[in-house]
Formats: sequence, structure tokens, C-alpha cells
Amino acid sequence: MTTIITKANMSEFVISGEFDIPSTTEGLSVTLRFKMDKTPVSEVVQSSLKDKRINKQIGLREHASEYKSGQIVTVDYKGGRTTVDPESAMAAKLAAMSDTERAAYLLAKFGLVVASK
Repeated sequence: MTTIITKANMSEFVISGEFDIPSTTEGLSVTLRFKMDKTPVSEVVQSSLKDKRINKQIGLREHASEYKSGQIVTVDYKGGRTTVDPESAMAAKLAAMSDTERAAYLLAKFGLVVASK
């Protein structure tokens, strides 16, 4: 029998065990081992939804004219991380920086010098 976890009964369930997830960043490949000992399912779900929210916000910024403030935007949850277009992610990252931060980042990361305005 399968138990369906819902928003209403989620607080009744916990997760225990070790879960390995490969991770690659800045050319370093490691395995992250998440150790859970009676971790509430609600904490795992909230954390996952937070990641989805961050990824969705990148898309919302790109299409801001299609939405209005206070609108409810339904997001289908298909599991795993939502793929983000690398160019969109980089544009969002650079847009969030000050001119000085952006120039320093581009110089350090790519050797690019940004001309001042």
C-alpha cells in the first residue's frame, strides 16, 4: 500500500538515511552525502520548493511584462532541479551586481575589462 503525503499530513513523516548526490562546481567534482536522521519531510519539501522558486524567478525576470504584481503563478513540480538556461542565469547574476562588482567578476572569471560609462 502506498501512503500519499499531502500538505495536511506532511508533518507526520520523517526521513532517515544517507543520500548521495554528485556535485560539480568550478571544475571540482565531488559526491555530497546528505545524512538525515528523522528529518521532517516538510523541511525537505520546503527546501526543494525554495530551489524551484529561485529558478522560476529567473524566468519571471525575463518575461516580467507578462505578469502583474500580486498574481499567482502556478509552477508544475516535475522533480529534480529545473534546468536554467546558462545565458539567462549569467545575465541574472550580472544584473544583480553593482558596476564595480560586475567589472571585478568579469576580469577575474574571463579576463575581460569593462569600459567605464
